[in-house]
Amino acid sequence: MLRSFYLFWPRRNVMKIAFVEVNFEQDDGECSWTVSSEWVVLLRGEGMSKNIRAEEIDVKRLEIERSDYYESLDKEIEEAYTIAAEAKKKGLDFSESVEIPRASDLASRTEKLLEDPYLYVDPDKRAKRPLKIEGHLRELLQKHDRESAAIMIAIHVTKEMHSATGDRRRAIDSGLRVGLAVLTEAVLVAPLEV
Repeated sequence: MLRSFYLFWPRRNVMKIAFVEVNFEQDDGECSWTVSSEWVVLLRGEGMSKNIRAEEIDVKRLEIERSDYYESLDKEIEEAYTIAAEAKKKGLDFSESVEIPRASDLASRTEKLLEDPYLYVDPDKRAKRPLKIEGHLRELLQKHDRESAAIMIAIHVTKEMHSATGDRRRAIDSGLRVGLAVLTEAVLVAPLEV
C-alpha cells in the first residue's frame, strides 16, 4: 500500500516541508520510504522563499484538507454529544446532562469548568447570571503569558465577586479557583477540590 504525505518541521521563522512516499508491504510487515530530494522552505510572514516550484507543494489543497479535517472532527464530536445527551435523558446515570462541556480554547474551558457553582453570585438561587470571564481571559492570554494572565484574572474575579456579593471569603475562593484553572489549563480537577 503506497501512502503519500507531507512532513512539516517548524523552526522559529522557517517551515521546512518535504514530500514523503511510504510503501507498506503487507506480507512481511516491512516498509520502505522515500523523501523528495528538495526541501520546500516557507518563511513565515514573508511568503514562500526561493527553491519552490508550484508542483512541489499545493498550499491551497493542504489548507482545504486541514479545514475539512477539523470540520469532520467538529461534526463527529457534535454527534457524540447528541448521542450522550439522549442516553443521559433516559435517567440511568447519576446526572441528566453531559458533564464535560465543549470548549474551543483555555478561556472557554475555564469558564465552563468553574461556571457552576463558582462563578454564580448566588449559587443556591441562581437568580443572577454567573460572572462571564471568557472574553476578558482570552484578551489577557493574548497579551500576557499564562502565569501572568492567571494572576490578573484571579484578581479580576475576586474584585467582581466581592463587589457583587460583599462576601470576602467567597470572592477570594472564586478568584483562586479561576487562577488555578488557568495555570492547570483547565484540564485538571484541582480547581474544583475543596
